[in-house]
Amino acid sequence: ENITIKLMNIIDKYRIPYKLVDFEITETTADNTSDSLDTIMRMFNEKGISFSLDDYGTGYSNQSNLMKYPYSIVKIDKSMVWACDSNPNALVLLKHTVAMIKDLNMKVLAEGVETEKHLAFLKEIGCDYLQGYYFSRPLPVNDLIEVIKINTIKGEN
Repeated sequence: ENITIKLMNIIDKYRIPYKLVDFEITETTADNTSDSLDTIMRMFNEKGISFSLDDYGTGYSNQSNLMKYPYSIVKIDKSMVWACDSNPNALVLLKHTVAMIKDLNMKVLAEGVETEKHLAFLKEIGCDYLQGYYFSRPLPVNDLIEVIKINTIKGEN
């Protein structure tokens, strides 16, 4: 109850620009949420706050979520990326999934990028953002700050 007010108070208290805020909603959460989620998301969108759909490809009603809610980014679950290593049909499915999401004017982030092969085919099929151990394992905040300072993330161009 009153989650929007509480979140806006926190964002405003720390003077975080709205355009820098992106809330991730898992596919399972979106599936099990009332119609109030759409209202909340649209209110935040009006202020410039965006939403990402996380774990895309792990649930049952993917397309209905994409039609129902105003996402800016769809995060492709790593299981879809990894399936491409051994299943040619998975690559076809992923390629068309990325194209569909982009046709809906949303950005695509692929999770689970672990190899140069992953990097190459995900770039080729049009993913906007890539995330995974290929670039870096999770880091403590101090180590992350050093990586940012010296720009040493693997695969960075």
